[in-house]
Amino acid sequence: VMERKIDEYEQRDRDRNMIVTGLKDNDTSVEDVAKKLSKLHFTIHAQDIEYVQKLRTTKGPARMKVVFKKEEYKMQIMKSKKRLKGKNDTVWIADDLTQYRSKLAYRARSYAKEGNIAQTWTFNSKVFIKEQPTSKPKRVFRPEDIPGLELEDD
Repeated sequence: VMERKIDEYEQRDRDRNMIVTGLKDNDTSVEDVAKKLSKLHFTIHAQDIEYVQKLRTTKGPARMKVVFKKEEYKMQIMKSKKRLKGKNDTVWIADDLTQYRSKLAYRARSYAKEGNIAQTWTFNSKVFIKEQPTSKPKRVFRPEDIPGLELEDD
């Protein structure tokens, strides 16, 4: 219970953040990121972004943490990012999840890829699953909420 409260508090601190993967290494200014997101047909302006921070990566494409001045600016992009599917394979946009939620989302994705659940996704920093294609979405708080998932020691 205490761990969940700490996670909630930490996640609330990230509510205005998103992670953008696949930008060029030199796209590190607020203006560069706003311009790149605009090219992907998102309505965003440089003045909507508080700051951009390049995240350390050892391999793969560059990752940037984008912190917006208001959560609503981030949510506009998150709600419309589905339109990137199939049209863009170089830039990915995701919530800035806590380490706990990131691991939980990863485990749910792995479980879905194995065919054990129908679907999983994150929205507004929360992890969701659908056990069957026709079942209602279910929010996942901990690994035990995913039916049949073998628990691992973390």
